[in-house]
Amino acid sequence: MMQLTLYMFILLTSIIFMNMI
Repeated sequence: MMQLTLYMFILLTSIIFMNMI
Protein backbone atom coordinates (compact mmCIF):
# COMPACT_ATOMS: atom_id res chain seq x y z
CA MET A 1 0.00 0.00 0.00
CA MET A 2 2.82 2.40 0.86
CA GLN A 3 4.65 1.75 -2.42
CA LEU A 4 1.50 2.58 -4.40
CA THR A 5 1.19 5.95 -2.65
CA LEU A 6 4.87 6.67 -3.30
CA TYR A 7 4.45 5.74 -6.96
CA MET A 8 1.44 8.04 -7.32
CA PHE A 9 3.35 10.89 -5.65
CA ILE A 10 6.30 10.47 -8.02
CA LEU A 11 3.96 10.33 -11.00
CA LEU A 12 2.24 13.56 -9.92
CA THR A 13 5.56 15.30 -9.33
CA SER A 14 6.77 14.24 -12.78
CA ILE A 15 3.66 15.69 -14.44
CA ILE A 16 4.01 18.99 -12.54
CA PHE A 17 7.72 19.15 -13.38
CA MET A 18 6.99 18.61 -17.09
CA ASN A 19 4.36 21.35 -17.03
CA MET A 20 6.84 23.82 -15.53
CA ILE A 21 9.32 23.32 -18.35
